[in-house]
Amino acid sequence: MSSAIDVYVSYSREDRERVQQIVAGLEGKGLNCFVDFEARTLTAISWRNQIRDILNSVRCVLVIWSRHSVTDDWVLEEAEIAKQRGLLLPILLEDVRPPLDFAVIHSLDFSNWADDTGDRRFLSLLDAIRQTISLSSDGVEMSDVSQSKRSQVNRQDDFTDDTEIETDDPHEKPGSKAGKPSTPEAEGSPKGQWSKAFQRLQVVKWLRLTGLAGVGLLCIYGSITLARLGLYAMDSPQTDKLPQPCLSNPGQGPEMVLIEGGSFAMGSNVSSDEQPVHQVTVQDFAIGRCEVTFEEYERFAEATGRELPSDDGWGRGNRPVIDVSWDDARAYAAWLSQQTGKRYRLPSEAEWEYAARAGSLTAYPWGNKASHEQANYGTDECCDGKKEGRDQWEFTAPVGQFPANAFGLHDMHGNVDEWVEDCWHDNYSGAPQDGSAWLEADGGSCERRVVRGGSWVDYPWWLRSAFRFRDVSTYRITYLGFRLVQDLPQ
Repeated sequence: MSSAIDVYVSYSREDRERVQQIVAGLEGKGLNCFVDFEARTLTAISWRNQIRDILNSVRCVLVIWSRHSVTDDWVLEEAEIAKQRGLLLPILLEDVRPPLDFAVIHSLDFSNWADDTGDRRFLSLLDAIRQTISLSSDGVEMSDVSQSKRSQVNRQDDFTDDTEIETDDPHEKPGSKAGKPSTPEAEGSPKGQWSKAFQRLQVVKWLRLTGLAGVGLLCIYGSITLARLGLYAMDSPQTDKLPQPCLSNPGQGPEMVLIEGGSFAMGSNVSSDEQPVHQVTVQDFAIGRCEVTFEEYERFAEATGRELPSDDGWGRGNRPVIDVSWDDARAYAAWLSQQTGKRYRLPSEAEWEYAARAGSLTAYPWGNKASHEQANYGTDECCDGKKEGRDQWEFTAPVGQFPANAFGLHDMHGNVDEWVEDCWHDNYSGAPQDGSAWLEADGGSCERRVVRGGSWVDYPWWLRSAFRFRDVSTYRITYLGFRLVQDLPQ
C-alpha cells in the first residue's frame, strides 16, 4: 500500500454492491479504505497472511454484518482480530443479529440507508471512524481504552446519538428484583478532555442558561452546568482523580446539568422489553448531576412531617437516599418546586436513557465491559455488594465518587436504581418519539413504574444504558432512589 490504510472493510461478497456505496461515501470524505472488490488471486494461505498483516497495521476496521456475513468465516476471523485490537466498528446492512461474540458491540443500523452521506447514521459512522483513527494514530492501545471512546464523540450540530446493541450476558434475566445478581465492570477509565467547549454557544441558549442559573456557567448551588451546547466532546471527561462531591444548598435545589436536546436510538436488540429500538427526540432539559441525597431529602421530610427513610445503617448525609417509593420521589419534586419556584420532576424514561448514554453507543458509557473503577455494584453471582478497585463500598456509596459520563453526570449506572416517571410497558411498541413519559396509553401499567440504572447489589447486565425494570410505585427498598429533572423556562 502506498499510503496508510484508514479503514479496512470486512464484508461478504454477496453484499458487494451495497458495500461499494458505503466505501464510496467514506472515500469521498477523504478516507483511505482497503476493500478487496477484485477477485482474490493468491492462495487461501497467502491471502490470509496478507490480510493479517494489513489488519495488524490498519487504524480502523469496519465490519458489515448481513445475513451472509454473520456466517462467513473470513468476516468472523477479521472481526475477531479487529475486536482484539479494539478497532472494530460494525454496521448492520439489514435486520440481523450479529454473532454472539460481537453482539455486545454496538452496530450502527444501515439497513435503510439510501446512499446519503448527509444522513445522520453516515455522519455518526464517519465521526466514529475519525475518532478511532485519531486514537490509533496517537499510539493509544485501543483494547485497553475500549471501544467506548469513539462512542462518546458526538458533534451535536452534525448528527445525533444512535442506539447500542450490547449484550453477552451469561445470566438469564431474573424474573424478580430479589433474585438479581451483581458483578464488576472491568476496564480502565479513558482520560479525556472537552475541546471547543464554549466556542459555539448559541445566543438563545446563553440567555436561557444565564436566566435559569442567574450566575454564569460554573457548578454552583442550584445552578445549571453546561453539559453540551454545540460543543464537541472529544472523550468523556473521566480521569483517575476522584471527582468533587455534588453540591446542594437549602432553598436552591440540587446541582443540575443542562443537557441539550437531540435525537437518539433508544433501546437495544438484546432483550424483548428493550425492543424495538426506536428513534426518540428529546428537548433541552436539566438533570441532577448526582442522585438525590439523604441530606436533600431530609429537608423535605422534616419540613412536611414525613417519616424519615431508613439508611439501613450505611450512613446518611451525601449518600443517595434509599427506601423511597415513586410516590415519595414525586412528592419531594413537588415540594422542591414550591420552595424554589422552579419546576422539578422525575425524568421520563427517554430523558434518562439519553442522559445516561451521553452520546455513547456501547453497553455502558465507558465501553462494553463493566468496571468497578466506573461504578458501584455487586458481585458476579447473586446477590451481595462488592468492594473492588475504586468501588470501596459494599452497599451504597456517597454520590459523585466515580467518574462522570460525557455529560458530566455521576452514578447513572450503579449505586441505586432510579425511579423515572413512566408507567411500565412490556416493550417499546407504540412508545412516544418525543421524549415524553409514556403513561397509560397502549396498555401501560401505572401501578408499576420504570426504574433504571442498576444498583450496588446488581450485576453488570442491570447496569447497561438500555436496561429497564419496574417496581410497584409504593415500593420502598434499599436499592431504590432517584434523581430529578428541572424543566427549562420557555
